[in-house]
Amino acid sequence: MKKLVYILLAVPLFINAQHCKDGTHSEEGPAEIPGAKVDGDVNLNTVSFGKKIKGSPYAFSDWSSGEIISSDNKITKYQKIQIDLERNRVMVYSNDSKFPTAIPLTSISSVNANDSKKKRNFELIDASNFANGKENGLFEVCSSDNSYLIKQTQKYIHTSKDASNPSVKKSTYKKRTTYFIKNNSGKYVKTKLSKKQLLKLMKDREKEIKNFVSKNKLTYKEKDVPKILKYYHSLS
Repeated sequence: MKKLVYILLAVPLFINAQHCKDGTHSEEGPAEIPGAKVDGDVNLNTVSFGKKIKGSPYAFSDWSSGEIISSDNKITKYQKIQIDLERNRVMVYSNDSKFPTAIPLTSISSVNANDSKKKRNFELIDASNFANGKENGLFEVCSSDNSYLIKQTQKYIHTSKDASNPSVKKSTYKKRTTYFIKNNSGKYVKTKLSKKQLLKLMKDREKEIKNFVSKNKLTYKEKDVPKILKYYHSLS
């Protein structure tokens, strides 16, 4: 019986993998997303082959309304949007479908979502926009005022022994966030949000930056860095 259950759970995974692989998106027949057979009223924890994983692979705490701008600049509004940070894909409900559809990133330009009344913007950014020419994918723009600071968040499954029962393993979703700032050449470079690292990347204007931060009582944290970078670029 257990083998039969595992097989039934595995079939949707295989079908969906094929759907994403061929790069198609069908509004008429949305693909089933394993672990996402939910509506907006329940949490988004997933179940993998009968083992519950603590946490969620998704960007939002719940399904969010918003819009997706396609690579050909077509805007489509959805009542339910979610970003899967583990599998690096965008999911939506469309045409009153029972299950969500996975939209290939190759067909997306940007995603605007209302996450718990907070507007969040994600842009598909090509490797040519980065100083090392290696990065690419979906990045969140950290400020609605400018795009000088962006971040990419990934989620992965971490398995460890249960402290109360060492013979039992527990699985938890953890996240890894990488920040990038736009330098004076207009290219994104990887950085840590620390005073030392940021000033090193803006060393040509270090004195002015320090004065600006002090005068305006700013920090070198995510909420203030876009303001600092805006000022930095105004000096160039």
